Amino acid sequence: ETAAWRPVSLPDEWRHTIPGFTGQGWYRIAFELARAPTTVQAVHIAYQRSHQVDYFVNGSLVGGSRDVTATNTSGSLVGPTVYITVPPSLLHTGRNVIDVRMRATGAAAAIHGLGRVTFGDAREVRKGYIAKIEQESEALRTSFAIAFAVGLIALCFWLARPGDRVMLLLATACLSWAFIA
Repeated sequence: ETAAWRPVSLPDEWRHTIPGFTGQGWYRIAFELARAPTTVQAVHIAYQRSHQVDYFVNGSLVGGSRDVTATNTSGSLVGPTVYITVPPSLLHTGRNVIDVRMRATGAAAAIHGLGRVTFGDAREVRKGYIAKIEQESEALRTSFAIAFAVGLIALCFWLARPGDRVMLLLATACLSWAFIA
């Protein structure tokens, strides 16, 4: 409570706001509730850039990067989306606080930060979470489809001119990329 908190705009990337920082950092999101909720609430973070994160609601740990309550949809360092459910018993009328603790170590510290945060009724917040998952997976499927198409076209050019090693290399690279997924 006595820490020197400073406002930041989300999304926040440490490499821009505190370059070279390693160690532990915190985000605090304070909000007011006109009345205590009676249904499950949720937090959706559009992306988080750390794989060592813990989430607290009013001082109680509700999930972390290694827990099932915090669901990370992609294993990538950039772009995973997080959905955390919050029991109504942790929230009360008036001021409430969500704290996010991140640990930044080594070269990976440059990618830490916090994305945009959405809080509200779990059913409504989940809609945005599902939309983000679909967007991520659709973009990935599209890139693999394009790689497959380019690979086939390059393979056809190589079959027409078998001496063209560049087309063979392009076909091999694109088809390998498409089939890895």
